[in-house]
Amino acid sequence: MRRDGGWSDAISRRARLPRAGGVRQRRKLADTLIDDYDIVDLLHTLVQECTAIFDIQAGGLMLADSDGQLQLVASTGEKADLLEIMQLNSGQGPGVECFETGHPVAIADIANSGDRWPDFRSEALKQGFRSI
Repeated sequence: MRRDGGWSDAISRRARLPRAGGVRQRRKLADTLIDDYDIVDLLHTLVQECTAIFDIQAGGLMLADSDGQLQLVASTGEKADLLEIMQLNSGQGPGVECFETGHPVAIADIANSGDRWPDFRSEALKQGFRSI
């Protein structure tokens, strides 16, 4: 997370949660802050709860390793896994762009997104995704 007003600030400005939204999710995540809780389980829980909070169909989480290379660490399912891995293999896509620029990426209609990431667009549509 960046402290200089990067993607996290932009996302928080765009995200409009219900007033009571996220209480259950925050409590569930707080319960994971015990010494013997597995970090992979925590990250999977984080992705699952974020999809619930933002009322989206799928999600994935890529983090940079110690060499600065993105790695897929959690997702909501096989379709999201395929898209994330495809981005990692091709070096292009919204997740890669977000990481490289530090800015959130949102596309209302993937089918009409132009030639920005042709491989991603094709695979996303094939997997049934219409927006990100």
